[in-house]
Amino acid sequence: MKNLLKTLLLLVLLTVVVSAVIYLFTERPNMVLDKQPSTAIVAKECVDFKGNWLQEYNECEYTSEYWCNNSGGRFNECESACRHSDNPAAPCTMQCVPVCRF
Repeated sequence: MKNLLKTLLLLVLLTVVVSAVIYLFTERPNMVLDKQPSTAIVAKECVDFKGNWLQEYNECEYTSEYWCNNSGGRFNECESACRHSDNPAAPCTMQCVPVCRF
């Protein structure tokens, strides 16, 4: 009877250890990144917060850093106004444009 109890206890312990190892080495998605809002939602919020949405680049210009961070974007307070220009020889004004990229 004692041997049976020891064997059962050993099996339970082994099961717990194997389960812990599997859990630790199984790749799980990052839950923060999985909560990224859809582009359509971000675009609407950008416009609602008086920003300028650039669909082609997934950017919201002229919005706040606070809004950008809370919406899951990456904020840059001083992007070039000519950052998407197709003509590198064209003159460009030296002005900063706050941009939130998604």
